[in-house]
Amino acid sequence: MSDWISRESRVHHAASGYLVWRASCAHVGYAYGLWRAAPLDECAFAHAAYLRALDDEERAAESYSRALTGGVRQAPWER
Repeated sequence: MSDWISRESRVHHAASGYLVWRASCAHVGYAYGLWRAAPLDECAFAHAAYLRALDDEERAAESYSRALTGGVRQAPWER
């Protein structure tokens, strides 16, 4: 039973990582739209927010990748 819980936990961790990454991707799109539409006097701030969103998305992608490669190397039915 504990082996199943461990596998289930790893799959849950990977799925959670995917959801966080997808939300980060959406935030990048939103921040880009704000930057594009920003008035000239707010462009620098909007650009900084966009760059921050890109950095956050990169971290989320790396975390998701680690969850996939480190936690779920093989599907449970292949063991």
